[in-house]
Amino acid sequence: MIQLLDVILIFDDTLREPHPKMVACLNALDGWYFRINSRSTLRPCVKLEKNPHHMFLHHDSYLHCDILELDDYVIE
Repeated sequence: MIQLLDVILIFDDTLREPHPKMVACLNALDGWYFRINSRSTLRPCVKLEKNPHHMFLHHDSYLHCDILELDDYVIE
């Protein structure tokens, strides 16, 4: 079961060029997630530095703090 702040990879077909994206769980039961982006163009956002706490990232990134609602189909 996905828990608060778990990071998962989804295929995001809502983007202009659909591709896999990392998202962080805010509330799994309601399907609320935050996108993780490589640039800070979407606001509000919080910087996630790869070292030393987010080693799963390919590079420093940004947590886009706008709720993304995902259904179970997307999560699977």
